[in-house]
Amino acid sequence: ISSFRRILELDDSQSQTIDALEQLFEYTQAWTDLLSLLEQKASQTFQPDAAFALQMKIARVAQDHLNLPERAIEALRAAIDHNPSSLDAFSALERLYTQTEQFDELQQNLMQQLDLTQDPALQIAINLKAADLAIQHFQDPHTASERLQAILALDPSHAKALATLEEIYIKQENYWDLVDSKGLTIGS
Repeated sequence: ISSFRRILELDDSQSQTIDALEQLFEYTQAWTDLLSLLEQKASQTFQPDAAFALQMKIARVAQDHLNLPERAIEALRAAIDHNPSSLDAFSALERLYTQTEQFDELQQNLMQQLDLTQDPALQIAINLKAADLAIQHFQDPHTASERLQAILALDPSHAKALATLEEIYIKQENYWDLVDSKGLTIGS
C-alpha cells in the first residue's frame, strides 16, 4: 500500500495505481482511506456515468462503513447531478433523509420521485409516504388529502388511503367530502 501511495504522490493521475489502491482498501476494509481515494478519483472524473457510479460508491462507503450520513447525502446529491433520473439515487437519499430527520428535504425528494416514475404501484407507495409525512411531521391534512386522492385516482379501493382520508375528514369535520369519499349520495 505504501508503494502505491508513493506513486500517487508523484503522479496522482495514475489510474492503474488508483484502481489497485481502491481494491486494496476494500479488501483490507480501510474505509476512511477508500473514501478519500474515491473522492480524489471523483474529482478527476468528468464522464457522467463514471462520475455517477463513483458518487454512488462514495455514498455507500460513507453510510454503510463509516456512519457518515451527511457525507453520503452529499455524494447522492452529486450522483443525482450526474443522473437526474436515477430512482436508485433518490431512494437512497430518501432513506438518509428519513434517518437524519430532514423532513423538508424528504418531502421534496418524494415529489421528485413521483415525477420520475410511471409505475402505478410505486406511485401509490410514494404517495402513501408523502401523506404519512404530511400528517406526522407537518400536521398538514390538506397535503395529505391531496396525496391520498392521488392514490385513489390510481386505485379507487385502496383501503389504507380510504381509511386515512376518512380520518382526516372526520377530524376536520368535513362531512361533505367524507360522504363523497364513500361514494354516497344524499337523496331528498
